[in-house]
Parts: sequence; structure tokens; C-alpha cells
Amino acid sequence: MPHTDWAERYVADPETHVPASVAPALVSTTTTLADFPVEHAKTLIAGLNIHAFYSTNLSNTTNNDVTFIARTPGSTGTGDAVSYVDPGANNAALSCRVAKFLTMAQGSNKDLAFIAKPGITDATVTYQVGIAGAPLLITVTGHDIVIQAKTTDPGLAADSTASEILAALLASSAALAVLTPSLALGSSGAGKPSVFTVVSLAGNCVVVSLATGVAGAITTIGSDVVSLVNADPVASLILIASNKVGNDGTGLVAALSATPLIDAPGSNPTLDVKLQVSPDGVAAYYDAAPVFAQVVAIAGSGAVKGIPVPSNGNGRAKWVLTVGGSGSPIFAYSIPVTFRIL
Repeated sequence: MPHTDWAERYVADPETHVPASVAPALVSTTTTLADFPVEHAKTLIAGLNIHAFYSTNLSNTTNNDVTFIARTPGSTGTGDAVSYVDPGANNAALSCRVAKFLTMAQGSNKDLAFIAKPGITDATVTYQVGIAGAPLLITVTGHDIVIQAKTTDPGLAADSTASEILAALLASSAALAVLTPSLALGSSGAGKPSVFTVVSLAGNCVVVSLATGVAGAITTIGSDVVSLVNADPVASLILIASNKVGNDGTGLVAALSATPLIDAPGSNPTLDVKLQVSPDGVAAYYDAAPVFAQVVAIAGSGAVKGIPVPSNGNGRAKWVLTVGGSGSPIFAYSIPVTFRIL
């Protein structure tokens, strides 16, 4: 509501302080955000959320990379992912859907990713050791897929590589009716995955089907993907898309294997957030207490804190973010803020 007639207003319940709130964004270095008025608010009630994210790194050309931030705060345990699919057809229209998703996430070139086919929400995958001397085997019952690895002895480690498992799945029409398998981004497939019991495809993958021209070549550029995802009523509830820093969105994108969003990368990444205030926006800014200190890349929201601010009607404030750690740490974060006029 308009902030007028301050002297006559009493607000019992907190209101959202739009100028002070920060929408999900990335930060990788010490950053001072633009200042904002705190007006007659005596206390800002602020929280700090950490989000999973992923920025593409396509190699086919430049200015085509996109950053995706999970709308819901939390770690990679939320299971969100993104994929670009080349439809392999002429004059295909750009579209997207949200599908159930699973990645084996075992590292060391062992990873496989699974995307459920449209309309399937209850698919499961099991990977177990097969009979000694038997070949790699795929069995499908309903939407449940069982992968039996080849092995030399019962009870020993599975002896099938990720690439071999992928080939067997691609050769199974029954499996392909349930899901689309692929090697995870960056995986050579040479590693041998460990067995696991029944796992549901429970994550959400935004699958972008790329547009093509008359000869089947991809015509989708980075900004097309951004606009599509942010405008889609379902995908936009899961991911927020933007051109990656340094990209203007004019470059053609390429197919992208299903890729999970990640937590803050780097070694021991930390994020400090403090609020600096000035009584009138002219006098020197000073650090308000408390602050969000040494926040790490873990699930959920930081503690909500009340921060006293000037209340003479002319006060201004600004957020200062400091990223710590090594190995190029990056955080996706948001700061929801409410306030109360007393």
C-alpha cells in the first residue's frame, strides 16, 4: 500500500519492504548493493536464504549461457535440474515441460541421469548385481526399472560401466517408454556405478525442447530460454532464469544433458551479510547489528533477525555481502525483508 500519512498509521503486522528485499541472485565477491530508504521503519525483519543454482557453460559459441536459480531455498537435496533437448526434427517449436528426474550422482565418471517421459510421475530405478556370468540385463515392470549389472561372482561389486548401462537402457523399448537416460554432464561413462536399492524419480527437471529451422539446425538463443522458462506457469515455479553474467543472450544454445543444480561451489565457501545505515543518506553509513555471519551452503533459510534502523523519516540503508573461501566460491541468495511501523 502507499506509504502516506505516516503520523496517522499504526501497522500491527509486518509489511514486505520491497526496496530492502533482494530477489534470488548470485554473488561471488564483496558487493555493496544499492541503498534504499528505510523511511519510518524502526526495525527491518530480514532473513537470508541460500538457493541451489546452475550456470551453463556451453562451448558451441559465445553469449549463450544461462543461469538457473531454484526458486525454493535449499540445497541440492531439492532435486531441481535443467536439460536442453535437440528434438532432431525440422521446424520444431521451442517449448518446455517439467519432468520427474533422478541422477545417480556417484562421481568419477559413473553418473547417469534419468528424465521421466511426459505424464509419468511414479517411475523408479533399481541397480543391483546380477547372476554371476550373466550379461547386463534391463527389466521393466510398469514404471519400475531394474538394472542388473554383469558380475563375475554373486555378491561382488557390479562390473558394468555407466556407458554400458546407458547402451542397455537405450536398447530397451520398455525402459525408453518410461524415461530418457543419459550420461550426466561431464561424465565419460567409464566408471562403474555402485548398486542401489529402489529410488524414485522425485526431482524436478525443467526440460527445454529447442526450436529448429527448416534443416533441423537449432535456432534457439540464450535469451529465448530465459524468456521461455520465466514465462512458463510451471517451470517458473521451480527455476528463475537469467543471462549468465557476461552473456547477452544472443548466442545459439546447444543440447545439454540433464544437470542438477548445485550448492555454492568452492572450498569452504562462506557468506557474510550486513546492513549499513545512515540517518539521512548523507551522514556516514555505519554497520547495523546483528548481521548474518559465516553462512555456509546448506539447506533452507538463515535465521530471521530484527535490525534496528533510523526512524526519522529520512534514513537510508544498504546491504553489504562478503564471500569467503577459496576455489571461486559463488552463492545464490535472496533476502526477504518485512518491517513494522509503530
